[in-house]
Amino acid sequence: MIHKKAVVMAAAALFSAVAFIAPTSAVAASPEFDFAKSAPEGPEPGSPCTSNAVVKACYQSDGDKIYIKDMKADGQAASTDWSIMGGRYGQCATKLRAGNWGVCDKDFPERKTIQLTIWYSGHSESTIATT
Repeated sequence: MIHKKAVVMAAAALFSAVAFIAPTSAVAASPEFDFAKSAPEGPEPGSPCTSNAVVKACYQSDGDKIYIKDMKADGQAASTDWSIMGGRYGQCATKLRAGNWGVCDKDFPERKTIQLTIWYSGHSESTIATT
């Protein structure tokens, strides 16, 4: 559990560092970071999702929820980066056991494009939806 927390915190630190190093506009949004809360079930059927061998992430527009599931019991944390066209961005991470859905409950502006991106071994997968 300590190792999982250390990995998630290191990822958050790296994510934050990139936000400060990358070129920005005059008014840049600060990155948002959330740990997913346990969800009894996953997203509504038809919600856009992206997945790989270790993580599955979905966006449910009803309620602006980002669902995340750790797909591999390897002791590593699972997370998804998200970004809203127009400036907001962040990360939703799970410390829940593999196979369990977690949810980050957000409040996004209406009719904006959101992108969820997951990473595994240096490769990314993503999905795009409308808030």
